[in-house]
Amino acid sequence: MSKMNIRGSEKPIGKIFGEDAIFTIPLYQRPYAWTTEQSEELLQDLLRAMRGGEEPIDDLPPYFLGSVVLIEDEELDAKVVDGQQRLTTITMLLAVLRSLINSENADALTDFLCEKGNLIKGIPKRYRLRPRKQDAQFFEKYIQDDGGIEELKALQGAQLSESQGNIRDNTVAFVRELQTLSEKQLISLSQFIINRCFMIVVSVSSLDLNWYYAFSQTLNVSSYAFVICRVPPYRRKDRYFEILKAIHDGKVLYTPNSPLQLSSRERQEFYRLLNGDIYLASQACQYVLLRLETRLSEGTASYEFETVSIEHVLPQGPSPDSNWVKAFPTKEIREKYVHRLGNLVLLSRSRNMKAENYDFIDKKQKYFTTRAGISPFVLTTQVLRYQEWTPAVIEQRQNQLMSTLRDLWRL
Repeated sequence: MSKMNIRGSEKPIGKIFGEDAIFTIPLYQRPYAWTTEQSEELLQDLLRAMRGGEEPIDDLPPYFLGSVVLIEDEELDAKVVDGQQRLTTITMLLAVLRSLINSENADALTDFLCEKGNLIKGIPKRYRLRPRKQDAQFFEKYIQDDGGIEELKALQGAQLSESQGNIRDNTVAFVRELQTLSEKQLISLSQFIINRCFMIVVSVSSLDLNWYYAFSQTLNVSSYAFVICRVPPYRRKDRYFEILKAIHDGKVLYTPNSPLQLSSRERQEFYRLLNGDIYLASQACQYVLLRLETRLSEGTASYEFETVSIEHVLPQGPSPDSNWVKAFPTKEIREKYVHRLGNLVLLSRSRNMKAENYDFIDKKQKYFTTRAGISPFVLTTQVLRYQEWTPAVIEQRQNQLMSTLRDLWRL
């Protein structure tokens, strides 16, 4: 690690999106996946943290938004390798605030969305955040360009990719919530985000794949463990500061007592919750399933799908006269298994509410496979091999998947 120039610092959003900051989300990153549940949770947390906008902004305690890992090289932009979901959502929130605040005050927010060009100097307009190529033009037109949100609201019902649908839905949800606030409250929220919301920014000057892979995978596991275990934000912030200090001091991050590693007690609690109703941990469930997919496919898994969704094999609400109720005869039995890892699969399509309740054989043939009769996901292919779906099958699959996670994350 000593051969690399690694820097870590705490920065307010105004600093992150200010000055010459330009961020690019590389093609290999997964599409924007936050749903309205996650974006609305973030907004409500921010509204609570700013305490109604009645206190002076400088008197409010800082709010910690998580971490972002950047690869910086000789080019002007930095590549976002961790934290893109949050950076994208914050950009959308700032764009909505700009659309709702009176024009004389709204212009001040534009600087955090794009760097204005100068025709005389020959300087082109540059957007602060550039999403993956598939979504970049959509994001520029409807989020970053002034007036785009009004056009975005007219896209309700339009055929969009899943990532673009999430961008639209989250943005419209922000509009719906924030339009009830007064002008003073909107300005206070903008000031609070720009000046009192912080992220830990870890930057590396060159791409050392071995170091980055080890660091990012361990950081992701710890971060999702904190989410699943409901570690309070202030404790997460303290932990990230410890990691930053260890990086700054040049300490080895992969010893058992490193702040980057989960403690024995944290691993036990993480394992216990992973072995429970993991689907209800919405922010982390897809990450866990995708990591399992990568492991089971021995690294050959590809996520270049417009849509990746989570589906229950045993449906959440089976019909009373279905074979599901015969195989899982009581409500207690169904509730015990329905949200556990052993009952979940990945699909490369949007969820189909009608198909979710098909009986098992029909569900495999008509819903879990492509037209070629196969699934691109190993997790789903495993399920296709079964001739029936019972509590015993879920228990067996649960044990297998938990064993894989235990080895993968040293739990």
